[in-house]
Amino acid sequence: MKSALIFSLALLTPTAAFAAGAPTLIKSSTSPAVYLLQDGIRHPFPLQSVYEGWYGKTFENVLGVPGDTLATYPLGKNVKFKPGTLIKIQTDPKVYLVKDEAGNLQWIQTEQDFLARGLKFSDVHDVPDTFFPDYTPQPDSYFATPVQGTTPAPITPPVVVPAQSYTIQSVQSSATKDDSSHSTITYTVSGNTSAPLTFSYQKLGSATTTRSFTADTTFTGTISAGIAEVVPYHIEFGPAGATTQKDGFLTAYSDFTVSPSTFAPVNQSIFQPIVRLGSFKVTNNSSAARTLSSASFIFDASTLASDDPTKTIELREIDSQGAVIKPFGELMIAAGTSILGPGHTQVLRIDESIAPGETKTFEVVGRYFDSVNKDRFVPTDTMTVRFDQLTTLGDAVTLSTDHVIGTLVYKPAN
Repeated sequence: MKSALIFSLALLTPTAAFAAGAPTLIKSSTSPAVYLLQDGIRHPFPLQSVYEGWYGKTFENVLGVPGDTLATYPLGKNVKFKPGTLIKIQTDPKVYLVKDEAGNLQWIQTEQDFLARGLKFSDVHDVPDTFFPDYTPQPDSYFATPVQGTTPAPITPPVVVPAQSYTIQSVQSSATKDDSSHSTITYTVSGNTSAPLTFSYQKLGSATTTRSFTADTTFTGTISAGIAEVVPYHIEFGPAGATTQKDGFLTAYSDFTVSPSTFAPVNQSIFQPIVRLGSFKVTNNSSAARTLSSASFIFDASTLASDDPTKTIELREIDSQGAVIKPFGELMIAAGTSILGPGHTQVLRIDESIAPGETKTFEVVGRYFDSVNKDRFVPTDTMTVRFDQLTTLGDAVTLSTDHVIGTLVYKPAN
């Protein structure tokens, strides 16, 4: 099989290819996709092997940023393989050496030449055809003489921002009912070392409130809120210029509690005929039996995905072992219709009675997601399923929350 290969070599870099200035590795808290940020432009790593070629298997230097902040950086060109990397495309046996940060490739034309260079077949990386346009194969003469009479600039290793030493380890909260319309939220933030912290939050219809704490490892405060109110927060922990940031939501007291269940999928393959997209628990905190009316969900993904086939999603009640107790009917999403993003919130009917103090578990199931065009994705792409709202019949309650109830990846099922 080795002699059937036709050879060539190639080089690429996350440095000069994207202009001057030290690049920074960033990712959002809701997606594993890592980007190289330089001069205000975020450049994706199209393959995990591209990232590992530059930084190895460690992610300790990747800085977490809020999803809204990540979205403000325009998407730039893909990061290319590091110079000296061997690559080939999946539909052509030619092997190339990446020669420079511009993506110029040198074809290694014979196995004899390949072995004479001390190269190994195990070091050749397969590149999907869709990413090959990032590179430019060149004749040997291109590398024999400096282009346009100039001397090629030396390849500078990427500069990595040192790992942050300030970590927000946990954000915990509890809520009590003050009266029929008011609740008190108590929050506690824990850090890995003593440092200052600012905690900002905004209640519905109110200006942002910011509380500053002096250096410590544990910070506690209270917020007065309405019943079932959801309060977004923003935390900055650490000294100026080296802060770690975190965004999230605090929920006031409600007659119902919604939380992810033990059956919530984590990094499960989406490419299955029937796939559990998410799972959550509902607890009735009131003193009366209630009837759940509907629940809504938001699907977020790191690519514009899942709009090709006709697909369905269904809400089902499950028992403590994950077995189905009762389905509540399917919702069909027509071909060409996306389910992604806040603009595509999916509402599913429940119509289920829940006794005082009772907890019931539900799952969201998808069908025909395996028909999505797989060539559009890389294995690091994800879909995140979030619980949005719960409504009840009778003395109606609308509980808004923001729980991740499932994460799925665009890679083949095991």
